[in-house]
Amino acid sequence: MLDADHHHLGDGVKLELLPTGADDTVYTKTFIPDLLDGDTASITLTTKSVVPTDTAGIGLFYDPVYVNGNEVGKLNDYIGAKEQDNLPRSVTIYFSTKLLVSGENNITISSGCNADCSDYDDFEFYDLRLKISPESTYQYRENLRPPLRKIWSSSIGGYRNTRLPVVSESGEVLFYTASKANPDPPWDKQTINAIDTRDGELVRSHETGGSWELHEHVVYSEGLVFASDFENIYAIGDNVLTWKFDLKPYKDEYNSAPGVRPVVYRRTVYTTINNAGKVLAIDAKTGVLKWVYTFETWQEPTDKEYFISYDSTFPAVSKGTVILIAQVEYIERG
Repeated sequence: MLDADHHHLGDGVKLELLPTGADDTVYTKTFIPDLLDGDTASITLTTKSVVPTDTAGIGLFYDPVYVNGNEVGKLNDYIGAKEQDNLPRSVTIYFSTKLLVSGENNITISSGCNADCSDYDDFEFYDLRLKISPESTYQYRENLRPPLRKIWSSSIGGYRNTRLPVVSESGEVLFYTASKANPDPPWDKQTINAIDTRDGELVRSHETGGSWELHEHVVYSEGLVFASDFENIYAIGDNVLTWKFDLKPYKDEYNSAPGVRPVVYRRTVYTTINNAGKVLAIDAKTGVLKWVYTFETWQEPTDKEYFISYDSTFPAVSKGTVILIAQVEYIERG
């Protein structure tokens, strides 16, 4: 418990609040955490009479919460328009422990105002708590609900970009792939990029050097970003190529441009190679092949010459078992 006392932020008097008269428009609590042994921290407090986001108006009466000067949330986002805002409401805001330091830290809660700040949101809060979780997972707001609003937008360029971006465990970085081309003079560039989820700014970009477009599927696990093209799987960490796995030896004679769909489970990258009928297991830290499995071909036609076409799904992995669906088709040569 950081602070069990009742506080009234705003600029007026409300008889249903405790205290009835406002203390100030800004509250700051200084604290020193006992341990910083987890990736996720949370602030929990009980609020009363916070203006709901739905009725506050764009940018009006928002009551932000800061950790060491970094905004981690707004109290209004946790109160729905149809809820009675004069009833006590428990609010939990999650954030990364990267915002905390080993010495003194500050939590600041501010009362929002109208357009000219002639009127402030009067609300009460108490039982302010801080918790640090050892799990390496980022807890998202469970009560996020419409109407939603755009926080930022970012132009990512390129003529082909991933439709399946991925967010880091901390929730602070979004990764995506981009393929860029310019016909005059001819050149192309394949990049794995990272955007700050708080402001939409590009924080880093790594060029793979590959000659094929990157697939739309990106995976993030244990500090590494995994992406693939028709010839390689790439593992990027801290904007440095950690390893590159060559897929060419695992293609067949009819498989010049295979689809690759990697997933990561317990430090192993599992991927199918579409139209090659293979599943590969690769060490996620080193890029070393662990094993390769080739699908059975079942009963082949004997009256004509055929080649085999495989269509395989994203592999699913759980408790040491790889699960996938493969469709095998015999296509007549000619």
